[in-house]
Amino acid sequence: MESQRVRLDITARCDDAVEFEEQLSQRVVGQPQVVLKTVELIQTWMAGLNDPEHPAGVMLMLGPTGTGKTHTAESVAEVLLGSRKALFKLNCADYQDSYQTNRLLGPPPGYLGYDKDKATPLLTQEILDKYQTAKMKVNVMLIDEIEKADDALFQALLGIFDKAELEQSNGQKIDFTKTFIFVTSNLGAKKLDHNSLGFSQSEDSIERIDRELSQSIKRAVEKKFTPEFVNRFDKIVTFNTLSTKDMQQILELQLLAVRRRIITSKDHRKFTFRVSKSAKEYLLQHGYDKKYNARPLKRLVESVVVNPLANLLMTSQLDLGDMVIIDYKRNKLVYDKIPSAIVVHLSEEPQIVLASE
Repeated sequence: MESQRVRLDITARCDDAVEFEEQLSQRVVGQPQVVLKTVELIQTWMAGLNDPEHPAGVMLMLGPTGTGKTHTAESVAEVLLGSRKALFKLNCADYQDSYQTNRLLGPPPGYLGYDKDKATPLLTQEILDKYQTAKMKVNVMLIDEIEKADDALFQALLGIFDKAELEQSNGQKIDFTKTFIFVTSNLGAKKLDHNSLGFSQSEDSIERIDRELSQSIKRAVEKKFTPEFVNRFDKIVTFNTLSTKDMQQILELQLLAVRRRIITSKDHRKFTFRVSKSAKEYLLQHGYDKKYNARPLKRLVESVVVNPLANLLMTSQLDLGDMVIIDYKRNKLVYDKIPSAIVVHLSEEPQIVLASE
């Protein structure tokens, strides 16, 4: 018998899981441990070995604001279902009292103003399933900031995590066995000493911050949630703080997203744009916040890239094929144009010399 054994590789991935991992890694920056755990959930579901009486997968995502928790759930929806919007999002900050919770689940019989025929909850099986595709009969659900949930909603969520089922006030039941549920919490992260953070960080300082962060989050979770609650999650992951390299990659992804908007816009005057090295440094310096990580960067890109480009387009300063160069000189951002007639003669990676100011 011993001679007939064949050593197996438990780290291997099926082709679909490899493709999913590659696509998710391109979207989720600086969190390889999160990508790994998510891939494990997906592959277990693909193999049909997830618990049939529980949701397809339930993951608790912990860590500071702006490190990518919500973005991860949206990215999973995009990769699996084709759109970042293909998920049911439940922001628990909007459900901190019984009135709001009743709007979500439907008011119980006997509740003031209850009408069985009109008691239509905001969460139904049809709403949950509406983003399923012919290939992917699965749902993605995001539960944001669960620590803020009203007690009635919290108890309902516990039932979903445990039995993959929610009974509404009208007696209808919602099935969550085909749903990946991502739950976020900022518990413990706000107590971190943000004065120790900065845009330019050494690897040693980042490792120290992440160790302190992990310990702070662990204490906060143990204080807030019971072991019964914590044990209902298939995976629990902590998001790291973002390094300078991570921020650079996130900036490139956001600029790429702007380029895609231009390509898919209704305006026939398709143009291109480039951001100089000095302008990118400006964006990174001013788009990073010690407390909110990468969250302010998106707003800054909208403010100094998207809005000016829209203004240039709507004031007829741009024509089809033009290239806009965004540069940073003499303590300010400047916007120059290379006309389309010149652009077509440039190489793919031109050395652009701008007119003197």
